[in-house]
This record gives sequence, structure tokens and C-alpha cells, in this order.
Amino acid sequence: MLAPPPIRSPSASASGRRRPEPEPRPRRRLPRARAELGGRSPNPACGGGSLALAPSSEAPLPFHRANVDTLTSFEAASFDCVCALNIIHLVDDPPAFLDRIFELLRPGGSLISTTPCLGESLMPDSVIIKIMRWLGKAPAVEILKIAALDASLRAAGFVDLTAPDVGAAKQTAFILARKPA
Repeated sequence: MLAPPPIRSPSASASGRRRPEPEPRPRRRLPRARAELGGRSPNPACGGGSLALAPSSEAPLPFHRANVDTLTSFEAASFDCVCALNIIHLVDDPPAFLDRIFELLRPGGSLISTTPCLGESLMPDSVIIKIMRWLGKAPAVEILKIAALDASLRAAGFVDLTAPDVGAAKQTAFILARKPA
């Protein structure tokens, strides 16, 4: 009977020498998070919390992760900030989705959104996506343009729309918007 291979520590290299343990990454803290956001923040894209914020004080900032279907379980004006990351182009009705986000925000609340606007691309994305959907390899996708997304945000009632340069591709809309106080 063959003996099983020895189990190596994940910190051991192929040569058997021990690699140094990586230093723990420091928790990022945003000093103004409490002042600017102060309350609850859902991520309707149901992501892994990559944009979760931690205030600089000892009390944690509550963070709620939700999917589009569970947004109806929250009361109006429940949140100070909503992070809609890579989701608006995937919902059935983007204007209705933005209306619901606007309703969920408290007066003065913020929306942080990243949205691929495939209508800005020179590639024939709509044709490619239709083929991929036919093959079962892609979800339904809204082919948005940045100007149309901007108009939808304004129609929902958002103000102070800004699109800071975060180094994203030109067809990705990174938008910060606010519900009037």
C-alpha cells in the first residue's frame, strides 16, 4: 500500500524551504465615513463587500448586502449610502431600479455606482451578447450609454452627479450621485 504524499504547509515552497508568512494587510479606515455615511449601506449587486467601509472610530459602520429582489424588504429612507456595483445594466428595468434606490436613500444620501455602458464601445457588444445568450453563456444585459444612464439618474431625482476619474475603461461609468436633502 502506498503512503499518501506528505502534506506541506501552504507557506512551504516547492523546494521545501519555508516562505515567510505574509504580513497582515492593515484594515483601511476612512476618517470621514461616519460623518458622510453614518448609517446603513446596502450593496444590491450582492458582491463580497469589496466596497465595505469602516469608520475611523471603534464602532463599526453597518453594511447590508442585498440582491435586487430583496430591495423591497427595506423601508423607504433606510440608508445613507447605496453601492450599486456592476448591476444596473443587468436589471430588467434600470429606471425602476434607480427609482427604488432613490426611495431607499435618506435625504442627502449617496449612490455609488459602477456600470459598464456597452453602448459606448466600438465593439458590436449587442451582437456578441445575443450570441452568448443563445449559447447560454451570458445573462440578459442592457446595452446602456453613459448619457442615457445620466438621464435616468436625473429622472429618478438624483443631483450632484459626478464621474471622478478612477482609471476605469471609457465605457465604464463610475458615478457618485446624491439624493437632495
